[in-house]
Amino acid sequence: MLFNRKLTQEKYLELLAKTDFKKTNWLAIAKNQTKKDAFIHELSINLDGEEQLALTYLKKESDCEINCSVNKFKNKFGLFSDEANLAQKNTDLFVHELLDLYIKRYIHLLKTSDEKLATDPAGEQKGHEWLRVSFEVLKRAIDHASVEDDLLFDPVLFMGQRPGTNEEVLRLLCYNLDINYQFLSDGTIHVRVYDDKNKEREENRKPSFHAVFIGMKNQVFDEMIKLLTTVGRGLEHRS
Repeated sequence: MLFNRKLTQEKYLELLAKTDFKKTNWLAIAKNQTKKDAFIHELSINLDGEEQLALTYLKKESDCEINCSVNKFKNKFGLFSDEANLAQKNTDLFVHELLDLYIKRYIHLLKTSDEKLATDPAGEQKGHEWLRVSFEVLKRAIDHASVEDDLLFDPVLFMGQRPGTNEEVLRLLCYNLDINYQFLSDGTIHVRVYDDKNKEREENRKPSFHAVFIGMKNQVFDEMIKLLTTVGRGLEHRS
């Protein structure tokens, strides 16, 4: 393992650029899962597939530590002051780039459509409205946590192919909600939302919301894109 206290931004960006994102099967991002402290910024990013990347970023006050493994080649860096601030900005940009890449991947999946599938316009419209309102409440909570120093934002996000299967899924664990989008080969989206007030994540729980979208699948995914945009802002380091 390498340790370098004089990491340049060029070197850090070079490490991030080594991974061919299009050769990855899934993306997982988590914030503050081990450091339950609103004043510490802890971020972990994992990409897996033909290409692999594992990155942990820990920033407290003016210093940060970065552990980065690209295709199993490990690097460890300690950064201070101005260099740490630049690394923070580059990490934020990297996260937004990854989110954008996987959003485009889902958009491509949505182009598939089975015209033989029966639709339920009234049911889909009602389901879409439920998601829209629920996501609006969640977005306000995320934005509020971004400006209040004592509020902790600790989401877990998974995007891509479920390991060991061909299923394309998107799962966001945020506060008490566990939001699941499943993209089927026929072009439909199956959405399940669990309300885990105690964050117990029980295996046999029943969803608070469950619907299949065909005719309004693009609108339903648009709501997720808006939510992910807010999540992306929440993943950024607070100045």
